Amino acid sequence: MKGFGIGLGILLIGFFPWPYWIKVPCYIVPMEEWELIQVNPDKLLSRIRQNAHFKTSQYLLLQFDRQDFVQFIPDSTLRCGQKVERGQIIGKIVSSENQLLLSNLQGELKKAKANLAVLQAGEKPAVQEEATEALEYAKAQHAAILPQLERKRKLFEQHLVSQEEWELMCATEALLRQNVALQEARLKVVHSGEKAEMIRLIEAEIERLQGQVNALQSKVALGEIRAPLDGVFSFSSDSVLCRVIRMDSMVCVMPIRQECLSLIHPHSPVYVWDRMTGKKHRGIIFAIDQKSVMVRNQPVFLATMCISNRDMRLSAGSLGRGWIVGKSMSFWARLDRWWRIHRGNMGF
Repeated sequence: MKGFGIGLGILLIGFFPWPYWIKVPCYIVPMEEWELIQVNPDKLLSRIRQNAHFKTSQYLLLQFDRQDFVQFIPDSTLRCGQKVERGQIIGKIVSSENQLLLSNLQGELKKAKANLAVLQAGEKPAVQEEATEALEYAKAQHAAILPQLERKRKLFEQHLVSQEEWELMCATEALLRQNVALQEARLKVVHSGEKAEMIRLIEAEIERLQGQVNALQSKVALGEIRAPLDGVFSFSSDSVLCRVIRMDSMVCVMPIRQECLSLIHPHSPVYVWDRMTGKKHRGIIFAIDQKSVMVRNQPVFLATMCISNRDMRLSAGSLGRGWIVGKSMSFWARLDRWWRIHRGNMGF
């Protein structure tokens, strides 16, 4: 009777569930990383990886017509391992062809503005002095004939001079008066430089050149490469020109075998031990990729856990070991699961 009771107790204990622990390898990767990639000699690609969500976004950043005139120049103040902020300039795409064209346009623009300034400000001082003297001479001539005109008028009224002589004197005075007006107008032009038609032409040329300069400067400004996220800057090699890695948070990537996938879910507890620092981390599964990848000829599904790295002790690429707390299973359920797996008849 006693043996029956012990056997019954063992049988009942076999139905008591407890958590199923899944041991997995861990790979520490950055939360986010950005890369500037030279796909072809004439194309640059911007790529951002969000490792916690298994998302990668990329777009064509620039495409050049003459790649032999173009080169990427990193900011001279940046060093590998230096922290950069989002929006900070990390380099420029420099086109010698655009720079040469911009310099020529700016030179033509300065020349046109100088010509406009001359027209609006007036001629040289020597020309202005000559025009002033001509006006004074014209005024003196006109002033000198006025007494003669008055005397001729009195004689004409007394019928002592002929009609023709009086009209000739009046015409001479009118001519000298008109000359004074012309010299005054010339002096005004010399001082003010107001040549309306020429000014309009030069202003139109300045507007055209300024538009071309603005358009080219906007094109050159597009060559400024700015960091899309806060992180640590580093140079790279081959086709990847540079990289910015977010280091304040890291992601622990864990491969899950297909037969264990039904035992876990997002928010399942995880314990991770980092080999490099020897530190243990506790968290939950953040996401599970629904697409399998092949590891050692076996399909696995990747799960992630986020780890704070404010002390910057973790580094990308380090390895560790993880334990995922799966759903609770009894001894008999575990035995049945083991049997189904090894028999090739998955029941989960």
